[in-house]
Amino acid sequence: MTTAPVSRVSMDAIKAAVAAEWWVRVRDLESDRRDRSVSRPRQVAFYLAKDLTRCSLPHIGRHFGFRDHTTVMHGIRRIGALLQSDTDLAAAVARLRAQLAPEPPPPAEPPHEAQPAFFHGPLFDVAQRVPA
Repeated sequence: MTTAPVSRVSMDAIKAAVAAEWWVRVRDLESDRRDRSVSRPRQVAFYLAKDLTRCSLPHIGRHFGFRDHTTVMHGIRRIGALLQSDTDLAAAVARLRAQLAPEPPPPAEPPHEAQPAFFHGPLFDVAQRVPA
């Protein structure tokens, strides 16, 4: 039995956020429509899915109407290239990433190393204070 890859953000959350940002329906993102009003948001969803989850390209493709992994790869590369020149797209992707990204965990405190009992006592304390 195989399980889906562990992800930090759900694919449904990505689809819903992208659909709301571009005013399209989630089912349009999963459909066969190829017009730019749907394909560009779909490519953004591919890009965010790859960035915010640990899902493989085929797994991402299955969530978007059984797209081939090469279609997903093309969309990710296309959005990556457009982010360099299209400031509106870059701002939209940054908004979505901030909206979807989980809160980072608080920094972990370093574990307190308990020293064995034989390191306690006056001899050990003196040895630590002697300059090298």
